[in-house]
Formats: sequence, C-alpha cells, structure tokens
Amino acid sequence: AWLLRLLTAAFQAIDGKPLPTGGVFDLLPAEARAATLCLAGIMGVTTVVMVLTVHHAFFVNLRVTSRLKSQLTAAIYLKSLRLSREAKQEIPSGQIVNLMASDVDRLFWLVPTSFSVVIHPIQAAVIFILLYRMLGWAALVGVGTMVLLLLATSGLARANVRFRRLLLGVSDKRVGTIGEVLTHIRVIKLYGWERSFQR
Repeated sequence: AWLLRLLTAAFQAIDGKPLPTGGVFDLLPAEARAATLCLAGIMGVTTVVMVLTVHHAFFVNLRVTSRLKSQLTAAIYLKSLRLSREAKQEIPSGQIVNLMASDVDRLFWLVPTSFSVVIHPIQAAVIFILLYRMLGWAALVGVGTMVLLLLATSGLARANVRFRRLLLGVSDKRVGTIGEVLTHIRVIKLYGWERSFQR
C-alpha cells in the first residue's frame, strides 16, 4: 500500500495532475488490469523460487567444498609427514604451509562461484534480447558499455593475478624464515644458551 502511495505521489509530481482515486492501477485500461496482476504475481513467485533455489545451491556447494577443503588439507599434511629428508631440504616448510592455508582456501571458493561461468552469459544474452525488444538498436549502447567495462575489469584481474604470484613467493619466504627462527629459538632453549645470547 505504501508503495502505491509513493508511486501515486511521484506521478502527481511529474504530471502535475491528480491521479484517479484508485491510484496507478486505475490508469491502466480495463482489459490490461488482469494481465498486469497476473504478470506481477508471476514475477513475485519466480523471485521467491529463484532465491530459494540459488541459496540452496550455494549451501550445497559450500557443504561439498568444506569437505573437499578438509580432505585436501589432510592429504597435504599426510604427504608432508611422508617426505624424505632430501625432499624436506628441497621443499621449504613455508611452501607447505602456504599450500595448506592459501591455495586450499582458493580452491574452496572456486567451486561455489564456478557456476556463474555458465549462468552469467545466459543472463546477459536474455537481458540483451529483452533490451533489444524494448529499445531497438539503442540497446547496443548498453551492451557496448558492458563490453568496455568487462575489458577494463579483465585487465585489472590480470594485474591482480601477477601481484598474487609475487605475493605468494614472498609469503613462502616469510613463513620459511619464521620457521627457521622458531627452530633456532627451540635449539637455544634446549641447550640453555639464553644467557650467552643475551650478552
């Protein structure tokens, strides 16, 4: 009811004429009122169905990927326990920690968002068809703007990937250095060399 009152006030402000007592609905021809109510009902029902299905799919995806994440983390941990002495010297401990922390987490978010690769092009095609039917060739302006924004976004995404690769290399070194420092602290405490190091 408040939405109809708001629309009525907006139409009165634009047109300068008072609307009929029934509000916006009375402006429609009599034969179009039933179709309008039917379309409004269909839009409401499809919105509710879409929200329920999308949220259920997202819930199922998160449940599957959380299990996948725990399995991958356990597999990496077990593999790191079985490494030989030579392999442990070749592979820094920071790389193993990064595998279990950041790389597995990126795989965790890949699965729930991967369905958008299929859905978004279909949505874009349907939106373009509807815009073309309503606006004609003027819809190409919107599509052109969308393509330009996609190109700009893809350039930024490529720069982000390069930055992440640099960051992962630095992060591996940082975790490895912290691991070495903690190992040396453990050795110093084991042999009781704290006082000699304080001098």
